Amino acid sequence: MGATGRPLDAVAHLKGIVRSAHVECSTPDAVAKLAEALGREIDFALVVLYVSPDAKFRTIVQQAVETWGAEKVIACTTAGELGEHGYTEGTIAAIGLPRANFCVGSILIDHLEKLDPQQIVGNMIRLRTDMSEQEPEWQHEFAFVAIDGLSIKEDEVVAALVSGLGPVPLFGGSAGDG
Repeated sequence: MGATGRPLDAVAHLKGIVRSAHVECSTPDAVAKLAEALGREIDFALVVLYVSPDAKFRTIVQQAVETWGAEKVIACTTAGELGEHGYTEGTIAAIGLPRANFCVGSILIDHLEKLDPQQIVGNMIRLRTDMSEQEPEWQHEFAFVAIDGLSIKEDEVVAALVSGLGPVPLFGGSAGDG
């Protein structure tokens, strides 16, 4: 997945651009509480959910898709979450990237056992081109990756992505499950 960000005039403007929220996974209406904390009035380009394995993952994802739309949600289980006070467990953490500041595209790389690096590079280049056409004035971009930690394919996927990214910063990691 890649994202293109609008240049900011000063570091002071950074605070509050990327939204975050946390709830205990046992919280009734957890997704509604996350939506409220992120800001219901904000049009998000992307909402990323990090879900404790103690939560009902499919239910959380279904509710998130109903709240923000399927094209705006990615989610994974965790082996622990980063919360307001550092490392924690048993929570759902959400990060929201507002559409006013982010243009987001995603690529699902399915069937990691049959990885096709050329296809990944081609998809990445097409995605970056599409996003630069959507927001031609935006000059900054980054890529974020979340990979199934049990796949043992992290290095191969990242190597393929880097070939299609050039100098674009890439960050992320392996999704866990307790």
